[in-house]
Amino acid sequence: MIDLNDVATSTPRHDLAAVRDRLAITANDWLPRLFPEAQLARDRRALRCADLSGRAPRKDGSCTIHLDGPYAGWGFDYATGERAGPIDLIAQATGLSDAALFDEAARIAGMDHPAPRSALRPKPDHSAEIARLVAGAVPLAGSVGEDYLRARGLSDPASPDLMFHPDLADFETKRGWPGLIALARFANGDRAPGIHRTFLLDDGSAKAP
Repeated sequence: MIDLNDVATSTPRHDLAAVRDRLAITANDWLPRLFPEAQLARDRRALRCADLSGRAPRKDGSCTIHLDGPYAGWGFDYATGERAGPIDLIAQATGLSDAALFDEAARIAGMDHPAPRSALRPKPDHSAEIARLVAGAVPLAGSVGEDYLRARGLSDPASPDLMFHPDLADFETKRGWPGLIALARFANGDRAPGIHRTFLLDDGSAKAP
């Protein structure tokens, strides 16, 4: 793939480096509009698609387009090894090239407005959601969670840190699944932040798709 992010002309109409940087800063604003068939990742920091053209993925898709973080505005297709920067992605979505592409990139970047200052985004606080899930969990004994372990040749460890939840929301499949909730702990025994969820089929015979 030609990397249009580094193209230079003898009489440039735009400062392409500035346009590219602004597109990276504002990636979360314009990428979802250009790639409407892509699926928003669970953490809402990336789009998942079939390839760099933004086609709808089957399951998770092999291509990731980052909305946030150090690779914001960049897309990576792990099946082909291809990658695309912000201006490349606009070319993929619009079919434009040369001067028309750079004009569109500058328009999307809003170069007539001052770029917002890059600031560290505070880490989201999931403590209330974790507390809600833990409160809705029950011991494994007699649950389909225990059936799942038994099908794998495992027994219920009778640990208060491994529980069963009858209805774990899965945003990708847009439904609830039964599942296991595991609480993590540090070496000193203190609770670590976060939980691990394992989505199960309704009968506990295997993991949910």
